[in-house]
Amino acid sequence: MNRKALDILVVDDSASTRFLATSILARLGYGEVREAVDGSAALAALAEKPASLVICDIEMAPMGGLAFLEALRGHRMVGLRETPVAFLTAHSESHVIDRARTLNADGFIVKPFSAEILDHNIKSVMRRRGIELSP
Repeated sequence: MNRKALDILVVDDSASTRFLATSILARLGYGEVREAVDGSAALAALAEKPASLVICDIEMAPMGGLAFLEALRGHRMVGLRETPVAFLTAHSESHVIDRARTLNADGFIVKPFSAEILDHNIKSVMRRRGIELSP
């Protein structure tokens, strides 16, 4: 699959982090990149238009990343609940990582991140889902 075919939703309550991630994704040639400010806004955006991948912060209010992932995985729409989710986070506490894995998070991207790290992690998440990305 060509990376331009991916529709990525970036979810973070920090405008600067969203801007950085979306700018990098555009520079790397990824397809449509959308934004949401928290988990509930992300659920609404996905209900309106599904995404190929969600890149999501963990610490957000009012709905954080773990609550978002739990709601997504329990969503009534089968295709939607299977959406790959990679957490973009500074968290390294084992209980947070364990909870995310229990909820079937697809990957973790540690802040601060670079274009190379973001690209590598997206390719890894998609590969684990059986999708190889071409430039």
